[in-house]
Amino acid sequence: MTEQPARHTADTITDNDLDDLYARLDTLTAVCRSNRRAYVGAVQDVQAAEPRAEQAEATLTRVRAEHDRIAALPTVNRDETRTDTFSAGARWALDRIHAAIDEPQAIRPA
Repeated sequence: MTEQPARHTADTITDNDLDDLYARLDTLTAVCRSNRRAYVGAVQDVQAAEPRAEQAEATLTRVRAEHDRIAALPTVNRDETRTDTFSAGARWALDRIHAAIDEPQAIRPA
């Protein structure tokens, strides 16, 4: 029995070997196409998430700024005086934080 060469030549390849090579090529081609679709899908997901991430970062910046502004007040009161109750002041502070999250135009600069 003769030893099979490491690489086929036109003189040594059999029909079965050629069929096997084509089947392997078809499999590798399908894997490459699948990987490409997955890669393109992942890139699209990242690109779609970027604006949401930027929006979240902007929201956090507004919330931090509003927190710093509230924390700098002498008391936390709705009208920024010392006449309100703590409960009303806390409610006002929460309302300001919600406004910073939901309505960027409603917040005056810190």
